[in-house]
Amino acid sequence: MSAGGAPPPVRLRPELLDDVSEAFTWYEAQAEGSGHDFTRAFFAAVARAGRQPEVARIVYAGFRRVRLRRFPHSLYHRAETSETVFFLLFHGARHPNRLRRTLRERRSTP
Repeated sequence: MSAGGAPPPVRLRPELLDDVSEAFTWYEAQAEGSGHDFTRAFFAAVARAGRQPEVARIVYAGFRRVRLRRFPHSLYHRAETSETVFFLLFHGARHPNRLRRTLRERRSTP
């Protein structure tokens, strides 16, 4: 936590926002309004993880995972010194090797 007990600021990587947009479009195509439900679940997960970034368990190379409620997605972030950075939204049915590869790629880009 930063001075005064406030949680550190959060930063959403541009690639993560692309992930969210893609999932929103898919859910909205399945049923009108479900994309908005997904977006609310996403931002609720960001808020939960942002308030207490170290609570989520480390699952790979310093990345922590928080699951979205009601949707089969997980959100991957790192608790950095001055901020919590969110890197990836990942569907639970995808292969774990793809998860690790994508996290490595995104970690190495500014």
